[in-house]
Amino acid sequence: ALGSSQVRALSAEQLTSISVTQMKGLTAAHIGALSTTQAAALTATQVSALNKVQLSVLTAPQLAAFGGDQLGAMSASQIGGLGIAQLRSISADQIASLTPAQAAGFTTTQIKSFSVQQVGALSPLFGVETHLIREVAVVVHAGHVEDAEELKFAPLGAHAGRAPRDAGPPPRTPPAAGCRPPWPG
Repeated sequence: ALGSSQVRALSAEQLTSISVTQMKGLTAAHIGALSTTQAAALTATQVSALNKVQLSVLTAPQLAAFGGDQLGAMSASQIGGLGIAQLRSISADQIASLTPAQAAGFTTTQIKSFSVQQVGALSPLFGVETHLIREVAVVVHAGHVEDAEELKFAPLGAHAGRAPRDAGPPPRTPPAAGCRPPWPG
């Protein structure tokens, strides 16, 4: 059997010639030893043959090196087995390349760990309008400051958005020409 250093010494071309049976025989140490160039060279068929243990040892850079074909070859079960650190390395474009069946494999815990951009990439997969899914992401990520530049708010005024105590009801706006007013009388 080949050692991890021997597997790492394989060229991308040599690596792509490994059969599905041989891929299944690689240990977690073999998979973990792959360079990002080697990980990017894996064929879709090879990626689909990886088991949960093999997938669990993929580093964030290895997974980030995957193209759409490789991610597209993963089953919902394989996607559901990915760790949080691995998922954080997947770009919004990579998530957008998944099918709805694959995206259904994401667990609640995985989705809660997504960035706003990753959640936004899910919207076309489920037919949900992007602005709605981003609103959900903001709620899910309340208190998580990842993109400080996006979180700069203007200072609050003296009343901090509260109406004065003696404000009374808001003024009525007259209806447009030809429309009935929404209030009685």
